[in-house]
Amino acid sequence: MSLGLVLGVDATIGLFRKDQALARRVRRFCSVLFAGIGIAIFFLVQRALNGWFFFPIHVGFISASWPSFWGRFKGCLEVVFCYNLRYLLYSVVLFFSILAAIITRHVKYMLPVVIGLVVFNCVETKLFLPEPIMLVLLICAMLLFAWQLPQWVSSNKATSRFIHLAVCFFISYMLFSSFNFITARYAITLLIIAIILTSVCLDHFIARLHPVVFLLTIVLLVGIGQQGINTNKGFADTDMGAFDGMEVQQDLIKYFRTNKLYNHYITPTNFPVYDHLADPNSGYLRDNEHFTHILRYPEDSTKYVVFDNIEPNKLYDSLKGTYKGKIIYRTEHNSLWGEVYKIK
Repeated sequence: MSLGLVLGVDATIGLFRKDQALARRVRRFCSVLFAGIGIAIFFLVQRALNGWFFFPIHVGFISASWPSFWGRFKGCLEVVFCYNLRYLLYSVVLFFSILAAIITRHVKYMLPVVIGLVVFNCVETKLFLPEPIMLVLLICAMLLFAWQLPQWVSSNKATSRFIHLAVCFFISYMLFSSFNFITARYAITLLIIAIILTSVCLDHFIARLHPVVFLLTIVLLVGIGQQGINTNKGFADTDMGAFDGMEVQQDLIKYFRTNKLYNHYITPTNFPVYDHLADPNSGYLRDNEHFTHILRYPEDSTKYVVFDNIEPNKLYDSLKGTYKGKIIYRTEHNSLWGEVYKIK
């Protein structure tokens, strides 16, 4: 939606520009228009088939309250600029930004530093300005950066247009995500744009320096990236431990497949394992394999209960004490584990 909005606004504005051939402007506008019509038809079909335009569960996560918005907004900034030692990567850019401003005596090169300071203050809990003002200040600084960066690196119109659209999409996507359900993996889209623009900016700062400086900077960036991987102990879907989580889930599914428990009543207490057992399309089952009795919540008919520590599980302690069951299978991969209990 954010991408369509940015491209649609760009195509509409471009339709009235006089510095390009009319045929080219019309083609660009029609390409976005027809794509928009196709998306609209999709939503109409979805409404006819399912009774809703947008997935109701996701719609339920939309919130216009300021605390909710600001919390999600900060979350986006943390993923893009802070997680996995990324703040050190950006610090390298800020160092060369200050160095370029000193050497050239052009204050314009301090713009990345301004953005960095605003991001830091947004992420921190104590702000030197009210939250709404910090938000406006950050957006203005990013728009100014989008206007300045093409002047620094290239006179090519296509390059300038890409940078303008990329920054506008970054802002639009970040705001859209702050109103909606957001997880770290959703912010990876923003991370890609940030890396591209940061690389362009850094290349401009160090291109005129001694080649040894360039090589040392590359080594430093690679070293920071590797250290970010080494110190990543999380197991969410954007962490290195996610592979351990997949191994645990695969082992649990394999246990039920190997023992051919297709017709038994099974209660996975976390939704990923539930989906993998209930839906062959998740990729953990073969086409001819179907578990017929997968329960979302424990019932009297439950024969097997599945636990894991991949996600917070409030039922673990209570169910272990409630059911007279014994553990019949356990799998571990580093700090993650999964267990299967058979109910007596």
